[in-house]
Amino acid sequence: MIPVHAMFDEALDERPFALDPAPTGALTVVPSLDQLDSDESAIESMCRCEAVVVVDDKDRESEGDLIFVAGQATPQMRGAVPGGVLVRPGHAKAAVDLTRMAGLSPAGGRTRTYQRRLNNGAAPECRVFANKHRVTMIAIADLIRYRRQTESLVERVALAPIPTSFGDFTAVGFRSQPEQDGNQP
Repeated sequence: MIPVHAMFDEALDERPFALDPAPTGALTVVPSLDQLDSDESAIESMCRCEAVVVVDDKDRESEGDLIFVAGQATPQMRGAVPGGVLVRPGHAKAAVDLTRMAGLSPAGGRTRTYQRRLNNGAAPECRVFANKHRVTMIAIADLIRYRRQTESLVERVALAPIPTSFGDFTAVGFRSQPEQDGNQP
């Protein structure tokens, strides 16, 4: 899966699917991109990675055409809802949040590890894989905790004087950051 921000919709607008606005919190997954004629897993893996690069390549004239010929990648439109994992925890939101926090374009790549029994890798098996390949592994809960500690999640948006018989008061209105973009946590 390639979770991407809605800003990439235009780059993929020639794909044969509708990009109707998704309801808040909804996951929009589009059909898989065309596969190359190869059974070699290494080539398939490279093609998946190339799809991520192509989506993020701002210098190309037609990302839609280029991503169409990449491997078995499935774009996950609106994977980056405003507020990310703080609005709706999930792997797609985490992938996009991490790239955004690193100062990169809001698109990420994710994959699954499979064990010899061909079932999804469990957390302990993923930890072994991460250690072996020197890949940092975090939990979505850790990302949520970090963002809550380091980001301002509310902003003051309004002040209004309220004169009463008990004295003058001031009403202060606040808004959470995800709400300002139309998504409520």
